[in-house]
Amino acid sequence: HKCSPVEAEPGDLVFRRDNGVWSWFFVQASKREKRFSHVGIVIDGGKNPTIVHADASEMTGVDCVRKQDWAGFFAESVDGALYRYDGVRYVREKIASEACKRLRVPFDTGFDMSNTNKLYCSELVRESVNGATSHETIGYTMLTNCQTMISIDDCYRTNMIKVAECREYRLSKM
Repeated sequence: HKCSPVEAEPGDLVFRRDNGVWSWFFVQASKREKRFSHVGIVIDGGKNPTIVHADASEMTGVDCVRKQDWAGFFAESVDGALYRYDGVRYVREKIASEACKRLRVPFDTGFDMSNTNKLYCSELVRESVNGATSHETIGYTMLTNCQTMISIDDCYRTNMIKVAECREYRLSKM
């Protein structure tokens, strides 16, 4: 495995950077740190954590919110990190529960924040974290033309603590 699941717990946010067609777009959409292209939520820890994330085919844009093991999630990644909500364990576990409620929701190829019957990766994280905390913990970024989007770095800029880095294919505790 390129990255080892060091101390991943339910509700942790897992970030990665890929080299796929859409990766560049998601990196550029971040206004502050242009580091990551994808994000998911750990739903169970242990030696091989399970991650829930909204992902789609690079070619067709078709897929949905789904579960994937740690190794599969990081299979094509070149960078990554693990962040944790800075709050009580109960809320972190609720973040994982909120993510599970959204399994099989179709991928949102239109990146439409006004409708949550389809979700893209950072939108899934925003809905899950904000649902668990009962307030707007994760906001959004204003793009050009008065469009809004939840960028990848919106997911960790407030109330999140970096727990581990995944550089050079090894996850190391902070």
